[in-house]
Amino acid sequence: MSFDAIERFLGVKPDQDGVVSPDKHICFYFKGRNLNYALFLDLEEKLLSVGSGFNEPFGYDSIFEVVVEWDRISIETEPECYGEQEILVCRKDYPEFESYKTLMVMKWPNDELSIWPSQCLKRGAHEN
Repeated sequence: MSFDAIERFLGVKPDQDGVVSPDKHICFYFKGRNLNYALFLDLEEKLLSVGSGFNEPFGYDSIFEVVVEWDRISIETEPECYGEQEILVCRKDYPEFESYKTLMVMKWPNDELSIWPSQCLKRGAHEN
């Protein structure tokens, strides 16, 4: 299951306290050195929401929020760019473009995360 990869990557268990439908939604909270992060996984809609902030992710003072679609979430490496550094990757299968990378999350040695959403795919955009 996709949330297993998130649990292993972040090193934290899901926090389901207060989740209205825990069979459909899984929440992860991760504390970096400077920022707090939240990853909300919607198993029914296949969406991953990621937010970060100095206080409460997705709060009134959050500094970053993104939502991406996914069909698979896995831990991968890109040896040509990052050596054997593990990267959490969301992939989506679109009709004209299989296994499109919708999001990459890098966990740095200082326990901060870099969140890199991919650009939106437009019909025919991958043909050029």
